[in-house]
Amino acid sequence: MFSFVKGLPGQQGRGCEEGTADYQHALSWFTAWAAFVFATLLGFARLSYGQLLPALKADLHASYSTLSAVATLNFAGYLLGTLALPWLLARVRNQQRLNLLALLATQITMVGAALSADSGQLGAWRLTNGVCAAVATVLTMTLSLECIYPHERGQASGMIWMGGALGLMLSGLIAPPIILAGTAPGWRLVWLIMGGAGILAALGFFNARRRQTVIRIAIKRSNASTSEERASTWVTLRPLFLPGRLLWLSLTFFGFGGGYITYFTFFIALLTQQGVPTLYAGFVWAAIGLAAAASALIWGRLLDRRPTGFTLALPLGLGMLGSLAVLTNIPAIEYAGSALVGLTALLGPPLMITVLLKRAVPDGAYAVSYSTLTALFACGQIVGPLLGGLIIGWLGLQAGIASSALLLGLAALCACSYGWVQRGR
Repeated sequence: MFSFVKGLPGQQGRGCEEGTADYQHALSWFTAWAAFVFATLLGFARLSYGQLLPALKADLHASYSTLSAVATLNFAGYLLGTLALPWLLARVRNQQRLNLLALLATQITMVGAALSADSGQLGAWRLTNGVCAAVATVLTMTLSLECIYPHERGQASGMIWMGGALGLMLSGLIAPPIILAGTAPGWRLVWLIMGGAGILAALGFFNARRRQTVIRIAIKRSNASTSEERASTWVTLRPLFLPGRLLWLSLTFFGFGGGYITYFTFFIALLTQQGVPTLYAGFVWAAIGLAAAASALIWGRLLDRRPTGFTLALPLGLGMLGSLAVLTNIPAIEYAGSALVGLTALLGPPLMITVLLKRAVPDGAYAVSYSTLTALFACGQIVGPLLGGLIIGWLGLQAGIASSALLLGLAALCACSYGWVQRGR
């Protein structure tokens, strides 16, 4: 049952800012709203693009290489958003309102993309969508975890990322019938519906988070030491690039970003090329999301018990094996491989990295540190599809998708290296 932690009158919400009493449990309506937001950010705004690729190709008369470039623009926007976030955080005091604006802008760009007349307009909207989604993703997670009991943050992170998986599942169930009911432009209606749901999620989360800070006490600013206030951004971020600190965790996120997005960008296109009907491909997409949703709580609980890089390496290694299944050219094995990727590499790594970073850096440095790690993740999302696109042009779709296994495998090795660093400390 969902639970609510209530404070004394006039004191409600202090736990989120002061770290004292009024934390939320991982299983709460507050976390449910955060999960809804992630469903719209990850499942709708970002990963639905891969599912709609065949419909976009037919309606906009664009090639897969052109649409791959549009996808790269979205990833480039995501990178720009994460790079801009530290600058925004230094100038905007009210993070909740900034997050609301970013969430609403993400959904407005979804609506704009749905009205695109050609691939050029689509690329511009997807670029802007990436910028806004990056800011919203980092701030939503930051604003959520600071209100959760520390010993339950792994589970809470799992639930929030599970929302992204459920969004993926819903897009797989909703999109194919709409597209099949009409003509190729059915993808436009899909994105309009998703944009409307995203606006509802944004307003709901803003209201839920605001209740946690009825009296906002800026404890981090008022009690911070002078040296902390004057510390440069580089001093804050330096541990992320030190081999004896967090470098291997940073590289893990980079490799994961390239590996997972390569797989999900081209997998539905492969099924379509192999003659799988749109409706069946949608069921496969939904099954991947369902598998990821089922796994999120498992990985979150496992990390709460064993918060190490070795735990992080497990889903990455299993995801590497699952992504290699496309080389068999046997549909049953490909479906099983996609289920394995969904169970392991879709949500396991990001939710674990989110919590491992939270445990490794001071609270005041978390938002900027997470933004920087997300920038590396975004760089991986750019490199992965570009590498996959080159391999597709050379060896075909199957080989291009299988290139994701290389990046996931390298990420698993980096995660093990981070585990050894933790053990040495």
